[in-house]
Amino acid sequence: MVSSFIRSAALQAFPELARSHGLDPHRLLRQVGLSVAVLESDDLRIPATSVLRLLEIAAEVSGEPAFGLRLAETRRLSTLGPLGLLARDEPTLRAALATMIQFSRMHNEALLIDLDESGPLAVIRLSLLDKEAGRQSIELAVGATYRFLRVFLGNEWRARAVCFMHAGPADTSVHRRIFGCPLRFSQDLNGMILDPDNLDTPIALADPVLGQLYRQLLPQQPPTGTRQTVYEVQQLILALMPSGRARLGQIAALMNVDRKTIHRHLLAEHTSFGQLLEQTRVQLLQRYEQQGTHTLTEIGALLGFGSISAFSRWRRHDSAP
Repeated sequence: MVSSFIRSAALQAFPELARSHGLDPHRLLRQVGLSVAVLESDDLRIPATSVLRLLEIAAEVSGEPAFGLRLAETRRLSTLGPLGLLARDEPTLRAALATMIQFSRMHNEALLIDLDESGPLAVIRLSLLDKEAGRQSIELAVGATYRFLRVFLGNEWRARAVCFMHAGPADTSVHRRIFGCPLRFSQDLNGMILDPDNLDTPIALADPVLGQLYRQLLPQQPPTGTRQTVYEVQQLILALMPSGRARLGQIAALMNVDRKTIHRHLLAEHTSFGQLLEQTRVQLLQRYEQQGTHTLTEIGALLGFGSISAFSRWRRHDSAP
């Protein structure tokens, strides 16, 4: 599996939080293969897998089930570097989110942000595309994004709901304090639900001139090889499928390449976008049927079908052994 990377800014305040729970942060870093030197700069590219493992180990050893969420409390827009400053200088929340979606991989290659406006409410979905992603890294990502939204919308703003795919902890006091809105666990997404009107909220401190300057500071997308393309397309299909947005055009835009480039790289690995989409759907269908917790209508929606009839036709013809 191709490695993804994250800026070392992700470890801001980690040493202090670890020590406050009786942990040795340097020892934990070495345990996941990271040098203590990564704490000296915010702009080093370090393996996302190591950071995600670090959070899970710290939570387990400390006995603090909300370790990732407590780390999220320390997050500021400046943690994102030029990306955070650029988002702050967009005219509206919608534009700020579009910028974060477009450039989020420059800060964290393992994180996908998606805005879904297909229903009566706006949904921000967060997906961590790494096998080591667990409760702590997911809650850190959701909690940090929530804090960023409150920078734009004001400290009094609350989401309609915050959702997690994992089960809720025995004690949700930290979650209630940080989010201050209804919490939903064991859901089909990690993210938050908000009023569509929030997206058109002007950002009071926006400075378009500075925004253009920060855009120039963003690093360019690194070259993408054929194996990396297959991996990224698979992960993006998995992340976008529940919102019905697992389309080649959408994925090409998120990867900042054109459709022909993706097609060429997939062809070099003897596959295609259609084949990857089909494989992912079949695998998920088998998983959902084994779980037995979803109705067919729900499964169809999770697989990206717009109607139960379309799902039934696919299930009858395309997924037949």
